[in-house]
Amino acid sequence: MCIAFAGFLRTGEFTYEKWDTGNHIVMVSRRAIQFGKDSVTLTLPKSKTDVFGKGTPIPMPATGDAICPREAIKTLLTRFPAPLDAPLFSRFTQFGYLEKQFFTRKWFVDNVRDLLVLVGINPEEFNGHSFRRGAAHSAAAAGMTNDEIKQLGRWKSDAYKLYTGHDGVRRLNLASKASRRLRSAPQPQR
Repeated sequence: MCIAFAGFLRTGEFTYEKWDTGNHIVMVSRRAIQFGKDSVTLTLPKSKTDVFGKGTPIPMPATGDAICPREAIKTLLTRFPAPLDAPLFSRFTQFGYLEKQFFTRKWFVDNVRDLLVLVGINPEEFNGHSFRRGAAHSAAAAGMTNDEIKQLGRWKSDAYKLYTGHDGVRRLNLASKASRRLRSAPQPQR
């Protein structure tokens, strides 16, 4: 979930219906990960916007918080070792990853919804696109530009605005910043 959010990932970019020898060429395997000093890079071998499979690197900085993508990947690879050509995400047991239990979109979404119920959140409005959508919304709320959001989410069009209400979020954020500046401005002396 940390990686889906930090990487603005489409569910289809990290889930799979079947994993066979050679899948690592077109699907995210453990080979797709590279650690930097203060980051981790996930290279998508192929995606909706890279249909020729040139590879799309997605750098994610270390955040030092509970949802740090670098630490999440490091923990995954340490706790559940597997060959480089194995899928990055798998369904694991205490005995190793389940080769015949695939990390499908349905399985992922069902588990996210189960977790939401456990913490008291209504899961009805969540789906496989919620992490991508939430990442775009958070980027807009943080004041990122349209071009920055498009680049981070690998959008070729303005479709991200459908997910975030981006323009409204930016107006609200700017109004909030202006209000804070107004409240912190020195008051005229009487």
